Amino acid sequence: MTIRLLFGLLGLFACYSLAHADSPEPPLLVSEDGTDIGDCQDVASPCQSISYALQRVGKHGRIDVAGGTFALADPADAIYMLSGAIDIRGSSKERTHLVGVPPQFAAELEKLGFHIIIDSKGLDRQTRAQHEKLAVNQQRVMASAAAVNCVGGFADVYPCSNVDLLGQVSDRASSVRGADIWGFIDLNTHREYAIMGYQTGTSVYDVTDPENPAEVGFVDGQSTTWRDIKVHQAWNAADGRWNAYAYISADSTSDGLFIIDLTDLPHRVSRLSYPSDFSAAHNVYLTDTDFSTGLSITGDAPVLILAGSNINDGRFRGYSLADPTSPSFVSAPATPGDQPGGDRLYMHDGASMVVTDDRRNTQCVNAAASDHCDIVLDFNEGSLDIWDYTNPGNPQRLSTTPYSNATYTHSGWWSEDQQFVFLQDELDERDRGLQTTLRVFDVSDLTAPTLAGTWTGPTRAIDHNGFVRGNRYYMSNYSRGLTILDITNAASPVTVGRFDSYPSGDGVGFPGAWGAYPYLPSGNVAISDIDSGLYIVRDNTLSVAEGTLSFTTDAFGADESQSLVLDVQRTGGSQGAVSAEWEVLSATADGTDILVSDGTLNWANTDAAAKSVTIGLNDDGAAEGLERIIVRLKAPTGGATLSSPSMASGWIS
Repeated sequence: MTIRLLFGLLGLFACYSLAHADSPEPPLLVSEDGTDIGDCQDVASPCQSISYALQRVGKHGRIDVAGGTFALADPADAIYMLSGAIDIRGSSKERTHLVGVPPQFAAELEKLGFHIIIDSKGLDRQTRAQHEKLAVNQQRVMASAAAVNCVGGFADVYPCSNVDLLGQVSDRASSVRGADIWGFIDLNTHREYAIMGYQTGTSVYDVTDPENPAEVGFVDGQSTTWRDIKVHQAWNAADGRWNAYAYISADSTSDGLFIIDLTDLPHRVSRLSYPSDFSAAHNVYLTDTDFSTGLSITGDAPVLILAGSNINDGRFRGYSLADPTSPSFVSAPATPGDQPGGDRLYMHDGASMVVTDDRRNTQCVNAAASDHCDIVLDFNEGSLDIWDYTNPGNPQRLSTTPYSNATYTHSGWWSEDQQFVFLQDELDERDRGLQTTLRVFDVSDLTAPTLAGTWTGPTRAIDHNGFVRGNRYYMSNYSRGLTILDITNAASPVTVGRFDSYPSGDGVGFPGAWGAYPYLPSGNVAISDIDSGLYIVRDNTLSVAEGTLSFTTDAFGADESQSLVLDVQRTGGSQGAVSAEWEVLSATADGTDILVSDGTLNWANTDAAAKSVTIGLNDDGAAEGLERIIVRLKAPTGGATLSSPSMASGWIS
């Protein structure tokens, strides 16, 4: 490296450090005299190519390119350079020439400090056609799209398999990057909503008509890359209606956590303020919560879990939602030295499950006085930790499980039979050179999980977040969009569907699908794309030879002196013996109104007859208004799937 270039890079890095002190990592440096090895962050050892740096840069990371001439290995790299997921700049001191750029992107790249060299006469016909296709596709991606079915591997410009595009809204993503997504059904109106984080705030979309999603409110926030969302809904007896609240965490700002009041939907949303004891948090999760409705599963007030806050070394912090508008601090885990199983307690993301089987008695340490055990899954950048959270005031770590090639333990979810946990490691593809790798842990022993299997994707696209519904795993896969896995055999997932919201490429990097929300009662899936906004898609992977299970309607009724009977059908196939569990969520009714709260339905091979969920009711002789329970199907076996409606209301008069 020349002395002049070395000092130029030193000056560039110094300026960057002052201007971007809150950036997650130092900038990556690129120079003609560099070498494409390592992390490119050492001024004395920069990268040589922009394409290599694009494979190394982190989310919201920066790349500084010195003066010289650089060629793109792939024209699609130009789209990633313009993505909101990263920040790349040419030198302000010397000209940074760029070759191999599709001419349609030249003007935007010049705004980033690059001098674009285009020799269209020297390009062969195939390359010119590729450039034109990239430009046309990108233009269509950034324009809100209409519904189109997946035919021949494409839905319009989007690569797909067994997934149709229903609707897209890209308006906000054209100016600011997108973040995570969640949703819920409003039990007052039965309208479905998707709530998506953006760099500058949070948007609430009405997606009841999936082909015409509409923004009904936007709540401003401080600028941040990371914004996560969860929803709680509770009955307000005084007003005779449901109140709903979205809890929004924000990293790298003083927004920390704020609440969006959803009670006035479909007309408006508003921001609530409350005193908090922290200023930033990476993620948010609600224990004891159904993910379609935001209702408590057990009837207890959920605990809001904050992950990676700016206090307590990022250990998770619990806040009671007894008053949903003012979360109150309960506890954080004790210092590392007071917990078994290692010294790492920073939580990056979390999940939880309510365990009622024998593990409650034999493996949980806080559940003796309870009929269930609350388990928190802690994804803490280096391992999977499992906590007994039955007593939120005294969380106890049950196990710490490392694994080979661990690079950045990011997030995960659990199977509906609660025997397995699926785990995303966000950086093993980038840093270990792996194909997309999803790990599956057997947690039948919560004190000693074991690696049961893996799923490997066809590319090095990074896996981010994943969620289970029935026997499907819905995973946001960054540059590869949404991936849907069949987890009938949980230890050996099989790809059955995909929708690629980032059609420019499937490589290592952080553009594309940030999150996916699969819990809308309609069965539609919402995707948040960093660069192109909100997508609503239809999952067509559920039509299988074993059949799909659903209620015959979404509402049933009975008098209190009778039993409530809900019919469940098996349609589309009857191959093999299958089953599904069912459970009751208390809505306006409670546990004193019903005699049984869960069970299992079974079908023999070739049996296509409807089965019935029968719930005995407690006739207390008191004059009461119309009461409601919600019954949901879960944990199908034998290869059968769950389709809408897999949740139904039981009305008790």
